[in-house]
Amino acid sequence: MYFDYKHMNQHFKTKTDLLETVSWADFGFPDKNGNDSTIWIGTEGAHTPCHMDSYGYNIVAQVYGRKLWVMFPPCKTSLLKPTRVPYEESSVYSNINFTCGLSDLQSVGEAHVVELSPGDVLVVPSHWWHYVENLTTAISINMWVPLETDHASRLQEALVRFFVSSTLRTFCMKPETHLLNPNEADLLDLPIDLRQISWCVDQVVAQKVSTREDNSTPNTSYPASVSTVPTMSAGDLQKLLLAKCGCISGSTTKLSPTKSSPLSLEHVIDAFCHPDVIAKVAEVLLSISKK
Repeated sequence: MYFDYKHMNQHFKTKTDLLETVSWADFGFPDKNGNDSTIWIGTEGAHTPCHMDSYGYNIVAQVYGRKLWVMFPPCKTSLLKPTRVPYEESSVYSNINFTCGLSDLQSVGEAHVVELSPGDVLVVPSHWWHYVENLTTAISINMWVPLETDHASRLQEALVRFFVSSTLRTFCMKPETHLLNPNEADLLDLPIDLRQISWCVDQVVAQKVSTREDNSTPNTSYPASVSTVPTMSAGDLQKLLLAKCGCISGSTTKLSPTKSSPLSLEHVIDAFCHPDVIAKVAEVLLSISKK
């Protein structure tokens, strides 16, 4: 069972003292508390599929129990077989099944793997892929921190939404529920509106005008209480995950389509909405809008 991604200010409305006990001051955000946080409560084995968040970066505090995090940098996006099916705004999922049959992981290479215990805090950089699983009953609290690059990400997400909505309206005589995340069930009931894309373009252009180039040297030194997440080879990661799910070593079960799979609407959506393709579309759109 997983009570996941729940905004604390919605579920603890009358518990103002509880909301105020959540503090992100030690991480440079003294004005942020439970009102700006989400909570995740789950039993052993509850997990979040491997995905990448489109906006900001993530600070996660482990409150109770233990949780496994498997992370990959943005440079491995194509290797992780990104998919927008089922479609959900701001989340790009991997087509690799991390819970059973992990043959595709060999081509992905090493991962950054860490087990969080109570009192641990993890910072997940922008656009890093992550698979998360409860090793015991666990509770964690997190906060997403916005970035200037979110304007560009919002434009790309608006383009994906426009394409998915237009495509489903054209080819689906009835709502294809398996193509949409449940929280996007009303997508086809909403009008297609270019104003959102136009607004995003304006925000990106305005940001480029106002943003100064940062030539400062990044600080790569850390206090003793801070460490980087260690790496794990693809082979060791596969052994770890196979041992957890009880699969026979060498199993090839996976979610990604085989070479003999017939072309489907899912394939077309994934091709047009691939992060590399959408980034190029956004780049061309921005150049056209300047003319």
